[in-house]
Amino acid sequence: MSESVVLRTIGGMLFPYVLVYGLYVQMHGEIGPGGGFQAGVLVAAAFILHALLFG
Repeated sequence: MSESVVLRTIGGMLFPYVLVYGLYVQMHGEIGPGGGFQAGVLVAAAFILHALLFG
């Protein structure tokens, strides 16, 4: 993948928001049904995005 300043900047800004949203889904899952698997997928997707962009 070629070095892209735009992708790295947007990905770096998006990473913490996706992690916080995954935490929100996990905590909301305590109140309602489900949520654990979906939260795990969100957190894993955030780390995969980070690994793809920053190596």
